[in-house]
Amino acid sequence: PSLVSFQATPLQGFWPIVVAYIGAIEFSTSIPAYKDPEVQGWYMLKDDHKSGDYGFDPLEFGKKADLREQELTVGRVAMLGLAGMVAQELYTGHGLF
Repeated sequence: PSLVSFQATPLQGFWPIVVAYIGAIEFSTSIPAYKDPEVQGWYMLKDDHKSGDYGFDPLEFGKKADLREQELTVGRVAMLGLAGMVAQELYTGHGLF
């Protein structure tokens, strides 16, 4: 089942490296989004900050439409689908495939 597949992987030492790398990327991209805490206060976003806009849009989807709402909807549906699959495996005791 998917619930125990993460613990069963032989790559136990690999995942802390992946988590540290993703954390470093998240930390480095969040620094420019906030105002100076000594001047403006803690956790204040800059006025011109747009969530998810990192300046990388090679296919120029951002110029055609604002797709942030659709991206949130698709992400939420994907999380519900994954939760449903894990719940099904827990209920039946068998894997999906």
